[in-house]
Amino acid sequence: MIRFIKLAYHWLFSWVWKKETTYRLIELDDVPEETLSFRHVYYVGIEGNKWCIVFLCPCGCGETIFLNTLKNSKPCWRVNRDSKKKFSIRPSVHRQVGCRSHFFIRESKAVFV
Repeated sequence: MIRFIKLAYHWLFSWVWKKETTYRLIELDDVPEETLSFRHVYYVGIEGNKWCIVFLCPCGCGETIFLNTLKNSKPCWRVNRDSKKKFSIRPSVHRQVGCRSHFFIRESKAVFV
């Protein structure tokens, strides 16, 4: 029930009032076991060997997105950080199942295509 309320809250403010969400990059050694936050992007792995990016889909559907960051595996995403503590993920994320969202994370914000 709490998850449903969080999803409804996020959808309401994201789509009805077009409020932009600013994401915060959290570095962890392992994928978090607790409930993920809509405002956090988790960069997972040990220092110098990050292996994935995990976050909730910014469209509000509540699905967890896992992005590979291992250079030897395809597809592969990269996290770029700037001096203002903002980050971008490249290339874009295009979900092939579920909500089928297509978006970029640029300057810590989701930009839908």
